[in-house]
Amino acid sequence: PSTMNFGGAGLTAQLTAIGYYTHPNHPPITKDITTQVTWKSSSTDCVTVTNTGFITTGGNICSNILVTASSPGFNGLISGTMTVNVTQP
Repeated sequence: PSTMNFGGAGLTAQLTAIGYYTHPNHPPITKDITTQVTWKSSSTDCVTVTNTGFITTGGNICSNILVTASSPGFNGLISGTMTVNVTQP
């Protein structure tokens, strides 16, 4: 999803990164690359993310925290982001 909203601390979700590969004269390939990308949170006080895409909300109330999955591509860094909001329960 582009945005996830959580109502409190200690809540979790598993994210998945999907790669879509194309090559001339070959059919496109779609595959799960969740464990092959680098995951990051813009604020680890609010949202942590493991190297397998598992996110956990922290004890702070915060909004617009970016969680990014990135990987080197043929023409530079390829990345995708989503926004996480943490509110009071």
